[in-house]
Amino acid sequence: MLENIDWRMVGQVLATAAPLAVAALGASRGPGALRSRLRHDVDMLDKLPEGTAARASMLGYLDEQISRIRKLDAEATRDVTASVLGAVLALVFIWGAIWLIDREDWWWQIMAAGPAVLALAALIYLFEAVQRVPRDDKGHPI
Repeated sequence: MLENIDWRMVGQVLATAAPLAVAALGASRGPGALRSRLRHDVDMLDKLPEGTAARASMLGYLDEQISRIRKLDAEATRDVTASVLGAVLALVFIWGAIWLIDREDWWWQIMAAGPAVLALAALIYLFEAVQRVPRDDKGHPI
């Protein structure tokens, strides 16, 4: 069964899917984790007795969390230009590595390590760019 699989095609499909998967993973991260923690803490607050120091402390902590989420919602952005650049560079370097691996001589396969490392760096750059985080005037994460 595995003899009938065109592994070259599988590699090209995975090369195309990798930047999409990284972008989706990076875009899905954000204030959702803060919100789920907030829901958990509100449930815990409901279980604390009225008028206790623990409840007052938890109310202060919840106030800080809500302020952090509000600030993140107001100031967080994605770097669209860097996202596109990271995706394009990742595709180019991944396809370049695949092209070098397909060459017949062994030294081409060794040379594929360079584009593979650059593709990994481009994927990391893409992951950082698609996340919603507060950024400075130049677009760098704060």
